[in-house]
Amino acid sequence: GEVTEKDLAQKEHETLEQGDLIGKRGVELMYDQYLRGKGGAEFWEYDADGRRLSEYVPARQQPTPGDNISLTLDFELQRRAEQYFIENEMVGAAVALDPRNGEVLAMVSSPAFNPNVYSKRFAPDVYKTITSNPFKIELNRAIQGLYSPGSVFKIVMAMAGLSEGVIGPDTDFNCGGSGVFFGRRFRCWKKEGHGSVDVEHALKVSCDVFFYNTGARLGVDKIKEHANNLTFGEISHIDLDGERAGLVPSTEWARTKQNRKWYPSETISVAIGQGPLIVTPLQVANMTAAVANGGKVFQPHVVRYVDRVQKDGSYQRFRVPSRVIHEVALAPNALHAVRDGLWRVVNEQGGTGANARVEGLDIAGKTGSVQVIAYSGWIKASSLPFKYRDHAWFASFAPRDNPQIVVVVFVEHGGAGGADAAPLAKLMYEARFRDKVARGRVDPNNPQ
Repeated sequence: GEVTEKDLAQKEHETLEQGDLIGKRGVELMYDQYLRGKGGAEFWEYDADGRRLSEYVPARQQPTPGDNISLTLDFELQRRAEQYFIENEMVGAAVALDPRNGEVLAMVSSPAFNPNVYSKRFAPDVYKTITSNPFKIELNRAIQGLYSPGSVFKIVMAMAGLSEGVIGPDTDFNCGGSGVFFGRRFRCWKKEGHGSVDVEHALKVSCDVFFYNTGARLGVDKIKEHANNLTFGEISHIDLDGERAGLVPSTEWARTKQNRKWYPSETISVAIGQGPLIVTPLQVANMTAAVANGGKVFQPHVVRYVDRVQKDGSYQRFRVPSRVIHEVALAPNALHAVRDGLWRVVNEQGGTGANARVEGLDIAGKTGSVQVIAYSGWIKASSLPFKYRDHAWFASFAPRDNPQIVVVVFVEHGGAGGADAAPLAKLMYEARFRDKVARGRVDPNNPQ
């Protein structure tokens, strides 16, 4: 878009002039110094009547083209995700990452807008159309949308509980459909309960009561510690503008930000990804990637190469380096149990993520449904008006034993993660491993 008076006042733009174009959003903004290039100039002689006579060639200043940038995006993954949201008229986001290096393979926010409208001055009716859209089309939901994570947060709870030793791989709790914690009754999503479940089975069937018990043993501050380690509550410094940090509550947060004490019963809601806990889809993808790769938290990035223009007009290629922000010490027994539990979610009968299953590919994942409004008893979210229906999540990676890709799908008011988010993940996995799946089975040691 054209520079504004505010742009011209900034020090980094001191070489700009009125009428110049600069990056306004996204990659164009973050890599503007590379993309813009430098304008040239011609000097002409004019006579006293203002007629142009000839150019003074020695004074000519040749323009310098901008650098070229290559993105990390997988076109087919991006296309399939965009089409899924459009064809199903869904609102939400999808993020795919390479857990080995933090490259963003797909990033979709729906509904979207045509960025070309920013390249010229807004007509009043165009501006009004954009700003009045009830779905906030300018919001990049992947990095700016803040939502409760729901049951995908049970991945964090399982890792935290196992790592802290408050539960073990063989620890089981009985789920009769509800449980009493700190004087209050909390229900499981399944009215008749799940019976006796261990951590792997609890992940598979998404048993709330199991994680209520885990949360009560951990306490909110230990939950916050592990959630922070797995990227929640802080920005990832992705090379896009406007990323938001979300919130992981704690006793200190309640005291300093809410001017109140934290009540232990509030921890029970946090244990299943509800309460004041809010995250972005990118953070869920980062967390899933860390579990997939064994504890490395990468800085995600959407640019792979910058081709710098040289004086002779040629280009020299520079690869954007992958950077590990930090490493989390994930206990081997915890990793093994959680990964196996997530594999069961997708691949075993009764798992909540069966709609993501791809024959020949070991996908590990977790579904999630997030209440938008409080309601008592067991009701079907699909029976509620659209704006009151649950949000839907699916967080996953594949292949299980040598992960190459993480896929996270979020659908606003979608209802159920297994029904509305998991099918898109299946489409993306089929696209990524199309040739291998067609031949019968993906070798985890050679998945490409």
